[in-house]
Amino acid sequence: MEDFGKQGNYYTRQIATWSRQYINSKTSEIAEMNQLIDWLPKNIPKDSESHFSVVHGDFRLDNVIFHPKEPRILAVLDWELSTLGHPFADLSYICQMYYVPPPYGLVGVIDDFKKEGLPTEQEVLEKYSQRTHIKVR
Repeated sequence: MEDFGKQGNYYTRQIATWSRQYINSKTSEIAEMNQLIDWLPKNIPKDSESHFSVVHGDFRLDNVIFHPKEPRILAVLDWELSTLGHPFADLSYICQMYYVPPPYGLVGVIDDFKKEGLPTEQEVLEKYSQRTHIKVR
């Protein structure tokens, strides 16, 4: 995997890309976006280079295929944004569903995750920590 993705400065690269994409496509001034573009580079986690892995880049429920009868994932789709970076990027992407309204999130769509057979965000974070041995929060 020597030539797969760029190594190091993952968050810096991602923030620069998102900022450039926003600036190049904006149709009106949004003060909050300008504040975010200013805030993000100043608030990159201090340990952002402490973990390094393949990062999917778009890891969410609609990019996976579930087993038809068992509670497990058979495949992860849509790998064109994958690169090398911090694994929290994919973890935070999957946790967006707990905060973002439809059509990209589950806020207001699912009231009781347990009833629907889905884990709560806390359960996702705990399972992630157990399996990766990386402390979350």
